[in-house]
Amino acid sequence: MVNVSVIIPTYNRADLVTNAIESVLCQTYRDFEIIVADDGSTDDTRARIEPYMDKITYFYQENEGKSVATNRAMERARGKWIAILDSDDVWLPDKLKFQIEALQNVGEGCGLCFTDGVLVNNPNMKGGLFERSGIKFQHEYGRIENPTSFVLDPIYEHRIYVQTTLIQKKLLEGVGGFDPKLRVVQDVDMMFKISMQTNFVYVNRSLIKIDRTPNQMRLIEMIKQDSQMALTGYQHMYENWTNLGKNLQADLQKIIRTRLADVHNRWANWHITEERPQQALEELSKAFKLSRRYQLLVKKLIFRFVPSISRNVYQKRAMKQQFV
Repeated sequence: MVNVSVIIPTYNRADLVTNAIESVLCQTYRDFEIIVADDGSTDDTRARIEPYMDKITYFYQENEGKSVATNRAMERARGKWIAILDSDDVWLPDKLKFQIEALQNVGEGCGLCFTDGVLVNNPNMKGGLFERSGIKFQHEYGRIENPTSFVLDPIYEHRIYVQTTLIQKKLLEGVGGFDPKLRVVQDVDMMFKISMQTNFVYVNRSLIKIDRTPNQMRLIEMIKQDSQMALTGYQHMYENWTNLGKNLQADLQKIIRTRLADVHNRWANWHITEERPQQALEELSKAFKLSRRYQLLVKKLIFRFVPSISRNVYQKRAMKQQFV
């Protein structure tokens, strides 16, 4: 048995995946295994990692998405803890060491530990992950006793990056793994579901470099080009959260409803650009029912009575909608 199973899902990143593998092999904490889940790569990924085959477990599957690849890797994992590393990112050498120490010192009853990190290779994305998410911790490490409230911040949607986490395998299995219907934001979805099961531990150190090369064709960028696919994923996620969060505090339920309302609002924008006025009005009605904001009512009334003006305004705006 090993204590940590490191899962590296990859797809057509032959030039980067070996850097990810090397960053794990260089960890000062040594009780781990590495599982590389190849999600149908058509480049020379297999050939590039061939020299590491005696140090890793490798398997190949037809392209079904990161969620499916990660779930299948978890089925093979032998560790108590799961750490997931995207194949274009790298850990610093002490990443696992500091997390294990934090869990040993303050982590009783905590099934997830996360760290700070930095985005690299993109001059437009500056600052650490904590700073970008409005997080200010005073100590080197500590507990988060109400993680659902932490995850459901009213301003910042994406506060914990899965690449920084260490999660108990039994918790991941208990929530059914990553949602295979999600090709994007599956990490955000997982953080919410896990937050309802356990307390969290943070490590206030930057221990990972997350690649954000502007010209690299990432899955998330491809999905942003297909607003239908992105919106469908977000709607699926928030509708699930609505059902899962029925016992949450009212303020947290409100955040979920507001985010779902924003999705319906963006659906309305999409229908406006496609000249589907009835569908746009239906989506605006759904948005207003979820979040009775004055702006949504005004938008609905303007579109109902002056559709030509609305179309010109929202046709440009809808095309710029982005999801992170």
